[in-house]
Amino acid sequence: KEANPCRIERTEERGICVFQLIMLLDFMSRCTKAGPKWREAKGDDDLLQGWEDCDPKRVGPLHMKSVNLHNVSNNVLKPATEPWQCSYIEAIAQDAAAQKPQWFVSHWWGEAVLHFVQCLIEHARLRGLAQNIAFWV
Repeated sequence: KEANPCRIERTEERGICVFQLIMLLDFMSRCTKAGPKWREAKGDDDLLQGWEDCDPKRVGPLHMKSVNLHNVSNNVLKPATEPWQCSYIEAIAQDAAAQKPQWFVSHWWGEAVLHFVQCLIEHARLRGLAQNIAFWV
């Protein structure tokens, strides 16, 4: 998003929608050799090129299928929000009212982001929810 952020004063109203998480995965996929076809990628084709692991204990490349929220935060969220000093949701949202969460989700920052997003997609599917339903994560 190029325009100024959509300021959402109350932190508890900064939910993220399934479609916004899918957009994040799409952005991440453009950092791989496989691009949009990363799900079928073999070998290192799902390698996130130019990404740095924020855990000094781990050595090796970061892959789309296994990258965790710590690394997404360091490689995407922080760089996207630092210029405006805002949250990621404020940086990508079009309408503050649409971000008001209707569900709460607890998760572990160390799990694969892909797995987390797949779980939210399945949660929404099973309950017949639209992809614009916001979750407090």
